[in-house]
Amino acid sequence: MTAHRVRAPATALPQRTLALAAAETVRHVPGVAYLSPGTRGGGARHHDPAAGVTVTARAAGWHVRVHVALFAGRRAASVARDVRGALTEELSSRAAAFDHDGDGPADTPSARVTVTVVVTAVLPQPPL
Repeated sequence: MTAHRVRAPATALPQRTLALAAAETVRHVPGVAYLSPGTRGGGARHHDPAAGVTVTARAAGWHVRVHVALFAGRRAASVARDVRGALTEELSSRAAAFDHDGDGPADTPSARVTVTVVVTAVLPQPPL
């Protein structure tokens, strides 16, 4: 049996690019402890810098779903609102590039980005 190697694309898929940008943005929002991957379990785990972020192309634009663990001491709703605002601002310009290149959602009049934030845990504030 002959093995055939397929080259990886030179550029990342739009969803992957947006997910990596989203993960980096979320890590800098005050109150966020870490991105929370959707699955945990035994066996060797591969560290994915975008774990906890899902980006989907929809007819109306891009949808980003983020799972985060938060630090106690701030209202979860406030931190979630800050995450949503930071992602909408950061990803709108990036998403516009994909929409104009033809890699984005079909018939998107603008780079519309919607964000869902799921809080998976609230952790004690780390000692200073």
